Amino acid sequence: MSTIFRFAVQTEEIRVSEVWSFFCNKGSECLYATRTSMREWLKISFHESRACHIKSNKTCPGEKDFQWEYDEVCKDNSVHVMRIIYGSDKLSAKFKTDKRVKVVIEEWSGRGSLYLDVFFTYDENIVNQERDCGLVAAHCINGGRWVYFKLNVGPINEELPEPISGMTFHMGDTKKKDNPSATHLTNATALWYSIPNDIGTLVLTEASFAKVPLNLATDSQTN
Repeated sequence: MSTIFRFAVQTEEIRVSEVWSFFCNKGSECLYATRTSMREWLKISFHESRACHIKSNKTCPGEKDFQWEYDEVCKDNSVHVMRIIYGSDKLSAKFKTDKRVKVVIEEWSGRGSLYLDVFFTYDENIVNQERDCGLVAAHCINGGRWVYFKLNVGPINEELPEPISGMTFHMGDTKKKDNPSATHLTNATALWYSIPNDIGTLVLTEASFAKVPLNLATDSQTN
């Protein structure tokens, strides 16, 4: 599989979220997505049959954790298959910038929310029209099908996606091995997701934390 797009919220100096990778197989119209801490065990799939899956390697062969469909992709229209929400109030981690990520956030004031939206279309004209409307990447998957990615700014969204179908939490970096008395983890991340009932758009909210306390009593005494 080849990676067609990577995304994280980062400036020239700092990255505050995990890296998402989107990839596909040559000769296929399927799209797959995962992020740094999920890549060994969980994958999101958007198949050319319109079937969508979230599947982990913990499930039985052929069993999906979640499954749904996206709307039919026709000429002259776009189908919204995925949205990732990044609220400025939910991003406090401090990762090193990733040179593989080509998108740099330059004009975001640090307040509000960023929305990364993923669309399918068969119309190259639609892709060209989106170049002035937040388009950050586009790729012709196969047979004239395009996937494109838009980045837009909106108001702060304090609510998690409803209904919450599941979540994943990466504990970040611990110094316990070097320091048994360590009281916190650094750069932890979390992801909540809402699966459509039958047909629709997958919605995810991502958060990151500069410090996660391991001992609340000790941590509160030292702050």
